[in-house]
Amino acid sequence: FYRHTSGRWLWAEDTRLQERYKRFNVPGLKQLAASASGARSCVDIIKLAEGGFNKVFRLSMDNGAVVIARIPNPNVGPACKVIASEVATMDFVRNVVGIPVPKVLAWDGGTSNSAESEYILMEVATGTQLDEVWTDMDLSDKFKVVDALVAVQ
Repeated sequence: FYRHTSGRWLWAEDTRLQERYKRFNVPGLKQLAASASGARSCVDIIKLAEGGFNKVFRLSMDNGAVVIARIPNPNVGPACKVIASEVATMDFVRNVVGIPVPKVLAWDGGTSNSAESEYILMEVATGTQLDEVWTDMDLSDKFKVVDALVAVQ
């Protein structure tokens, strides 16, 4: 869970890996996710993905709820500010712009919590990812998507 395992570097690999090593309290994160989703307990946790700045986990609850957890890597910058900015941006995009991004269930920009880490807990994104249908779309439909994205700007 803690180490970066999805990529390699041609130079300074030890440094790059250390920048992405993030230890946190897994039982504590499970407890926070259960509480945020109204469950009694988390029955499963899997690592979905990791990028340059976050690790992403899928947590399944005893009540059937599923929660996505994002844990920032140390190289993200001042995590307390980055987390607060991401949460505010997601809230703005969801509630003001009207784009259906996942709802944030809970978050903490500090480490004085049971996960002992900064985190964002959110709903699972619904719908179909654009990259899954893009290659099969007509050119006119692709233009509509691009126009809609430009309109957000």
